[in-house]
Amino acid sequence: MALDSLSALTRFSIRFQTAGLGAACVVLVLLVAVELLGAVGGEQWDDAAERPEAGLLRLREALGLYANLRPARVIPGLEGESPLRREVAGSADILVVRELTGGLYYGAREEGSERASDTCVYTRHQVERIAHVAFAQARRRRSNLPRSLKCAGRA
Repeated sequence: MALDSLSALTRFSIRFQTAGLGAACVVLVLLVAVELLGAVGGEQWDDAAERPEAGLLRLREALGLYANLRPARVIPGLEGESPLRREVAGSADILVVRELTGGLYYGAREEGSERASDTCVYTRHQVERIAHVAFAQARRRRSNLPRSLKCAGRA
């Protein structure tokens, strides 16, 4: 497993534990210093009374988690495996900032024989606080910003 290999190369240890995402899991997460969550869900849950994602969303709410920071850098030595030119890939340093408490996860869903929809709604408060997180990260990373910065958003 990749995390086992990473743990062997660094000074941190990993203890793997599978837990349901109910109230007991929230208490467990509050007791540890760091929580890493993997992907949850899948087709096997399609007919379940409650999908695992519902527990993850409750966990985010209980812990006040609303920002997902996803850095992307090319690992040294793998520049040639990127679709980008080697010199561009080597200096690539991207941070995607994503809001976790609104949008498609929480929107109304409709499914019929002729049409389906997922409502994507964000409140003003959600947009403002995630924008503050993104701007604060940009200020910290100012030396890493390219000369021309493009912003890609979903309308």
